[in-house]
Parts: sequence; structure tokens; C-alpha cells
Amino acid sequence: MEDWLKERYPTLDVGGNTVRSYVSEMRDIYHIPKVIRVRTHEAVEELPMGQQVQVDWGGKSP
Repeated sequence: MEDWLKERYPTLDVGGNTVRSYVSEMRDIYHIPKVIRVRTHEAVEELPMGQQVQVDWGGKSP
């Protein structure tokens, strides 16, 4: 939610705790369950140089 707000309203100055509190309150009022997502990836054993790739799951492309 915080990222969504910052993307659409770049001049909005709001703290992460404020957004989390608001979302939590809305979940309580409207009985919206929090979806728990299980990771589908895991660590792998180290391979020699040139035989593995690292991915940044949180990155955005330009």
C-alpha cells in the first residue's frame, strides 16, 4: 500500500507506520483477511563462479 501511494502521489509525505496502522484498521472494520504467502523459492548450495545467477526480487525495471 505504501509503495502504491508513493507511486501515485510522489509528493505525499506519509510514514510507513501510519500506512500500516491505517491498513490494519481497515482490515478490522471491513473484515478483510490478511493473505499469507508462502515463498516458492529457497536457497541453493554454492556453485563455482560463472555457474549461478543472483536475482533481486524487490527490484524494478526502468
